[in-house]
Amino acid sequence: MRSYIRHPYDMPIEFHLEGAGGSGPTRLRDVGFGGLAFESPEALPVGAEVTVRIPCGCPPFEVAARTPRTSREPEARARPLLLRVPHPF
Repeated sequence: MRSYIRHPYDMPIEFHLEGAGGSGPTRLRDVGFGGLAFESPEALPVGAEVTVRIPCGCPPFEVAARTPRTSREPEARARPLLLRVPHPF
């Protein structure tokens, strides 16, 4: 059972996999308190550092994230990320 509710979304985002050169436009699938899931053509390595950019708004939202796990199903397209967002307080 999840600790937090996941909110489904379908919107364009961009990602960049640090050190591996993987990047590009993709689709956001859901967002929750601890992270988000987006479509990826390949599984991301566990622990991978990823920059996620949501190009809506001015300025666009950009945040560093890491991959805590990947989907168990090889055909799954949504890959979860744990966001590291600085606390505003």
